[in-house]
Amino acid sequence: MQFDPLPITVDNVRRETQRDPVLAQVYEMTSKGWPHNPDPALNPYFVRKDEITLQSGCLMWWRRVVVPPKLRPKVTEDLHQGHMGVLKMKALARSYIWWPGIDKEIELTVKSCSDCQLTQREPSTAPVHAWEWPSSPWQ
Repeated sequence: MQFDPLPITVDNVRRETQRDPVLAQVYEMTSKGWPHNPDPALNPYFVRKDEITLQSGCLMWWRRVVVPPKLRPKVTEDLHQGHMGVLKMKALARSYIWWPGIDKEIELTVKSCSDCQLTQREPSTAPVHAWEWPSSPWQ
């Protein structure tokens, strides 16, 4: 995966939010008001318009930071660093960050990681129990 290794700071999130055409529109509409029929590219944000706020120049969905596209690969890499699997990565992400399609990106990251595939837990098999046949009726 090739990406620009910008550190994840408030300043970088703020700057990249303003540089991204979609998030810049979301930022403006969050501060000035949403139209009734926004551009289809804004639909993932429009359905959350009442829950999106601005804080320190960053978009927030509830208490989660809306991560700009340029920073998403770095954030995904940071989440994946411990090779903790899909469920724990999603739980960690849901505590702090959001962007449209984040769950799919996490799933793809784990599926494409050979270390994760080697160490993932396999469900334990239930022992086979042979039924004992009764020796007489109603036993």
